[in-house]
Amino acid sequence: MLDNLSVQHTQKAERLSFLRGAVSPLKRMPPEILGRIFTLCSDGKPVVLPPNYSSGPRYPWTLGQVSSYWRKVLWDTPDVWRSLEVGMIISEDDTTTSTALEIFSRVNTRLSLFTREEIGVNNPISTFILKFADRFQHISLCATIDFLFSFLALPSNSLKVLASIEFIFDGCDMFLPNAPNTATVLLTAINLTKATFKKKEIGWRNFPIDVQLLPWEQLTEISFTCLALTYGDAHSILRQCKRLVSCTLHLENVPEYKMAPHCERIVMSTLRTLEVFGGGYPPFLWEKFLSPLELPTLKSLLFRAADSLGDDTLSSFLAHSRFTLEILTLRTRYVQYVEPEFFYTLLGQLPTLRELAMLGHCISPSVFSLARSHTQSESQLLSKVQVFACRIESPGLLAYADFMERCVGWETRGMTDVVLGCRDEPEFEDALQHFSRFKPAWEMSGRKVTVERLEMEHWNERTDRRL
Repeated sequence: MLDNLSVQHTQKAERLSFLRGAVSPLKRMPPEILGRIFTLCSDGKPVVLPPNYSSGPRYPWTLGQVSSYWRKVLWDTPDVWRSLEVGMIISEDDTTTSTALEIFSRVNTRLSLFTREEIGVNNPISTFILKFADRFQHISLCATIDFLFSFLALPSNSLKVLASIEFIFDGCDMFLPNAPNTATVLLTAINLTKATFKKKEIGWRNFPIDVQLLPWEQLTEISFTCLALTYGDAHSILRQCKRLVSCTLHLENVPEYKMAPHCERIVMSTLRTLEVFGGGYPPFLWEKFLSPLELPTLKSLLFRAADSLGDDTLSSFLAHSRFTLEILTLRTRYVQYVEPEFFYTLLGQLPTLRELAMLGHCISPSVFSLARSHTQSESQLLSKVQVFACRIESPGLLAYADFMERCVGWETRGMTDVVLGCRDEPEFEDALQHFSRFKPAWEMSGRKVTVERLEMEHWNERTDRRL
């Protein structure tokens, strides 16, 4: 027993000696090297205020507690203090926040700011934003409407280095007056290329800011999430955009008799990605909103509707649009069954398509039966799609499995990634049984098949992340 205690004591002594030898050099390390280590530890993540030592992010505050030397080096390392995230409401007497804001004010670098909780006018963060607005390169702003007005009332040329801005609106502010039309601070932000507008809570609301307050002609990316635009406002914005590459729009539900007549053609020669949400009954969306748009460079289109997609109108629209789409995502909130005529017409009108996601859709078994029974046309239309995501039920599993077996020999083309969603346990077991017989050969040829058991409400979200 005494021998065991002696061995344990020796091991502990050796361990302490090792730790002293490992840590001591760090305490004496030159500030340039130690600062570089601190920068690598930050990994570009924002400094969170106020710090939550019990459960939330603690970096970099824990480093400053090691020693006064470490704290001094940390305060003097500018690359650590590039990005600031406000995770909750901050009180005026928060000493850590005061220290952090003092450091940010001294660091000579461009800043990024992310506010996750609503900030008002009388707040240390809001005071800091207004005082050092000329140093912000990225701003994500969740604020009360009075602070938003104060921000927009900044003098012209106050945001010279601003590259992207995100406005997060609270639902209760949607019905307050629009921002003053005299605000020009964003119009003079010469480096601004990205603007995002979204609502903190789920649900659509009308857009609360005058569309003339932003320099649309220089933006390359715009996004309206859960903020509904009228067709007229959307067309007005797109008409002003000259460099737009990516666009996400939520459109207001408008009855047919209230819609404006067709507007003049809008040519968008740089747009590559377009996502459209809502907009009333889909056929009106295709005819009234998308038809005036000329999109010669569009590569990715996502459309989400609450009900039906309006198959006939969609097919007609795609036939006349001459798109060179590579990625198409069609999403409905409720289950919509896809029949062969629409499915193969869709593929035939998009010869360059390589990724197809039909989220919220259930593929009819006859789609795959038809492809299996033909030697060239339908089979080749489906096999050219490399990534295919859909939902399939028990009756279609066998037809799809047979079709996949037929495609195993195609090594130069064909689907490489397939995601199938099943609602319940029997469907899931059937899918695994059917696919087990061809999966090894399929994967040996470089293709991948994933069968997932998903509830309907989780299907859209899961597949969105995958694609």
